[in-house]
Amino acid sequence: MSDRTFTRVEPDVPVLTVTINPAIDVFIHVDSLAPGTLHRVSAPIQQVGGKGINVSRTLHALGQASMSLGFVGGARGEWLESQLATIATDFTHIRAQTRMNVKVIERDGHLTEFNSPAPAIEDGEWQLFRETLQRHLPHAKWLALCGNVPDTVDPAFYRDAIRLAAEYGVRCVLDASGEALRLGVTAKPFLVKPNLVELAELTGHEVIEPEDAMDGAMQLVRTGIALVVVSMGGDGLIAATAKEQWIARVPSVRVVSSVGAGDAVVAGLLYGLSQYSSLRDAVRFAAAVGTAKVTCEGTSNPSRDEIDHIFRDVEVAAWRG
Repeated sequence: MSDRTFTRVEPDVPVLTVTINPAIDVFIHVDSLAPGTLHRVSAPIQQVGGKGINVSRTLHALGQASMSLGFVGGARGEWLESQLATIATDFTHIRAQTRMNVKVIERDGHLTEFNSPAPAIEDGEWQLFRETLQRHLPHAKWLALCGNVPDTVDPAFYRDAIRLAAEYGVRCVLDASGEALRLGVTAKPFLVKPNLVELAELTGHEVIEPEDAMDGAMQLVRTGIALVVVSMGGDGLIAATAKEQWIARVPSVRVVSSVGAGDAVVAGLLYGLSQYSSLRDAVRFAAAVGTAKVTCEGTSNPSRDEIDHIFRDVEVAAWRG
């Protein structure tokens, strides 16, 4: 059993978020998607995409300071930066062009995504990024490592970043998948937030029911990870530490788009851990933020009033499994 326990973090501490592979996301809305046919659509909406960036924007909307790090390149990269004037950023510029993705959203909220390959990052550009990260770590309290690591990047990057952050006493949040997640957890980040599929891949066990999710979460806690939060979509969240286990049930809402919902949960956790004295309330707030996010278009964020309204309807109970 881990001897690392949940403790409150003082409010208004700096948060660093990392997005290795940001993108420009083009959102197209259709009544229903029928492959092989013509679709007439209204004007596409172009927005900045990237899990760490999404976390920073949600934190900004909640009133918590953060800084977003990552890679941008070319004219798309310049446009991406221009759209993030309201949050602090320190991007590393690369020769290759920032990618562009297409996301098709049907009237019922069903999402179909077409993602471009990641741009190549040269060795010198990686070195500049590492220097940037190391320059900011002494002033940070949290480092959020979010998103997949593309094939062009060493999958051990998150693991190495967690180890580096530990040298500065910075707590890490890991929200990833695949080999990057598997290697990342070996460095024992403070918080890991998998979904059901990622948890199954990580533990090697089928995860279908909340009981499966809690078993998997406790398996990770026993390796030395302080807090594991499993997102279960409309079924809410599971949260586990060595001493506390909670399940958060969320109200039913009209789903407009699931884009960024998991990132909103991460932001809600970071904010909740700084603002609430109990893990229970922090998890309740994170569940409310994630649920409110699915009622929003694209990468827009819910208002605090919308979050607070859902917060009142989130039910959090001690695990009795």
